[in-house]
Amino acid sequence: MLRNLQQQRVCVITRYVNAIRGSLTGTLIAFDKHLNMVLLDVEETYTCRPLERGMMTNVQVEVERRRNLLESQSPGISTFVKRRRMKQIMLRGDCVVSVYKEPEREL
Repeated sequence: MLRNLQQQRVCVITRYVNAIRGSLTGTLIAFDKHLNMVLLDVEETYTCRPLERGMMTNVQVEVERRRNLLESQSPGISTFVKRRRMKQIMLRGDCVVSVYKEPEREL
């Protein structure tokens, strides 16, 4: 399946140990059987973990992340969800949850 996506834009959902961390969108250059991947022109959207343990449960963090991600499509971007761009990244396969082709954007 991933062979069909080489040299194409993909979205990769990543995780913490016990919760969703965020997503990476970039061009898939290489991968191996462990799902280690090399991506180019990457945009990462991720959730900052609460500093105090017990401040929020993992479910509350994920619900808040999704809510803020939907709201960030409007002009006011929340500080809870952060974004950054990288030219290239090597992603370790043990944090990959899923990989899919980036949806076509309407102009």
